[in-house]
Amino acid sequence: AALYKLISEQNKNLEEMVRRRTQALEEQTVQLKEEIAFRGLAEKSLIVAKEEAESATRAKSEFLANMSHEIRTPMNAILGYCEILQYDCARRGNTDYTEDLKAIESAGKHLMALINDILDLSKIQAGKMEIEVEFFSVSEMLDDVLSTIRPLAKKNQNKLEVRRPKNIGELCADVMRVRQVLLNL
Repeated sequence: AALYKLISEQNKNLEEMVRRRTQALEEQTVQLKEEIAFRGLAEKSLIVAKEEAESATRAKSEFLANMSHEIRTPMNAILGYCEILQYDCARRGNTDYTEDLKAIESAGKHLMALINDILDLSKIQAGKMEIEVEFFSVSEMLDDVLSTIRPLAKKNQNKLEVRRPKNIGELCADVMRVRQVLLNL
């Protein structure tokens, strides 16, 4: 009878231990299921956010490209009129406005370069950036950059000094990218 009582108590203790462990495992299972569901929702949310961000980037790039093209048309007209006025002034011998017209042309070219930079940005984002390597005169490119920068330096009362050899030669590179770097400097 004592042995039966001991076995019965051990059995009750084991059953209680199994019940507690089963309950703990059931609670852990519920927690794991909740965590799995939460992670699933978080993953779906991240996928939706990624798709929305990609869509917004595409829309922005498309807007930049369209707007750049819309701005380019009148800018080309301004540059064309400027060339015509320079030609007329030179033909008539009227040099009073030549420097002003060159400054307008230079500023227009600078604006056109900025428009091209915007297009380049949208190309970079789309993974379609192309580099156009060619030989060009470094001296002519520097003169062009200086004609753009000089009015700005003068306006701000800055001194612009460039030292270069007379026969600096040619460079084989993407002239627009080199010009961008120099303008940024």
